[in-house]
Amino acid sequence: MQNIQFNLNNFLLAITETLDFVEMDLLGITTHHSKRVAYIASKIAQSLNLSQEEIFDLIAYAVLHDNGLSKNSNLVITDRYEELIFEDKSIMKFQKVFKEHCIIGEENVKGFPFLTNQKNIIKYHHEFYDGSGIFGIKGDDIPILAQLIAFSDVIDGLFKLDKTHYQTKDKLREFVKKYTGTLFNKKIVDIFIDLSYHTSFWLDMQDDKVMVDYLLSVSPSVKFQYSYNKLLSLTKIFTKIIDTKSTFTANHSNGLVDKCSIMSDYYNFSKQEKFEMMIAASLHDLGKLAISNNILDKNGKLTDEEMDLMKSHVYYTKKALSNIEGFEYISKIAANHHEKLNGSGYPYGLKEEDLTFKEKLMGCLDIYQALTEDRPYRDGLGHTKTIEIMKDMVKNGEIDKNITDNLDNILNPNRNKTSA
Repeated sequence: MQNIQFNLNNFLLAITETLDFVEMDLLGITTHHSKRVAYIASKIAQSLNLSQEEIFDLIAYAVLHDNGLSKNSNLVITDRYEELIFEDKSIMKFQKVFKEHCIIGEENVKGFPFLTNQKNIIKYHHEFYDGSGIFGIKGDDIPILAQLIAFSDVIDGLFKLDKTHYQTKDKLREFVKKYTGTLFNKKIVDIFIDLSYHTSFWLDMQDDKVMVDYLLSVSPSVKFQYSYNKLLSLTKIFTKIIDTKSTFTANHSNGLVDKCSIMSDYYNFSKQEKFEMMIAASLHDLGKLAISNNILDKNGKLTDEEMDLMKSHVYYTKKALSNIEGFEYISKIAANHHEKLNGSGYPYGLKEEDLTFKEKLMGCLDIYQALTEDRPYRDGLGHTKTIEIMKDMVKNGEIDKNITDNLDNILNPNRNKTSA
């Protein structure tokens, strides 16, 4: 089995397109927030003379800093961001709302191939310099990468730096000066204030492509010859983030990965083909990070408008994965799992002749996995009822008959008992 040439920078920045939606959904923060946090933090880091490897890790942590928010499916933040931080009893509210996602976020990124030995960067990204943050860590006991992300996160969250005018710049400078030594490290503030007088600093943040180009230019290009097995371990980090967005899909992607493994063996796929299927399964619902939990967890039938939004998740999966070098084939298998043989699927309305066998198989496995899981509006179905529904879909020309028959045989939990 050959290795795959894998560009980690490219992968990370592609994934952030969907992680941004989680922040928008739960925090009401404007789009490309994580990229702006990475941009501001890395600009300051250059003046602090951090190494290129440290800057790579800083960008990675900044992009991933809110990944733990996807766990909080019941979290609805109605308070304005500034009220959580600065109003009366703010620290107690702040801790209650954000502590869990810091812990979960740190746990989720274990196994990510960072270049330097850093600890607790995501866990401590809501700490304040005077020790008044979530965990009470103070001063330079807070890792410098965590300090940089905390500073950048707060100012973008408060001032919405995607659309900045001169009055905002003045207020922002006043704000960071006011909280120097309390919320923020003076070294970081001084560098930021100097940067804030550069016109290019603000203009860069108005353009997503410019930010991406900058982030790629200031960190080393990290390319690996990855085995498919090692690549699956990496993508499973993001499977955890995807599956924990909604209580009702908590094991969906992992369950699909397992069934792809079983059926790949049944069809005698090569090792490489098997891992391509499993990697595609691990990321197939990446676009669900773009869907509001109000829709994912709705206890009842979706409206036409909500259904249209739900259907968009495969479009966002394709959009993110198609930007990853070496993922061209994997992205097709992942993103076409809701297409149907008769053209009634989405998002492209492909027909049988447009779909490969592996894409048809992924579609059938996804249906099987989804029907057997609990959802807000029903309990998970047993194998027999699931296959009955799928056979009706075969009659309607939606899915492949032979694959459905094979799933009935191979995935039947009573298979061994029947054989005996």
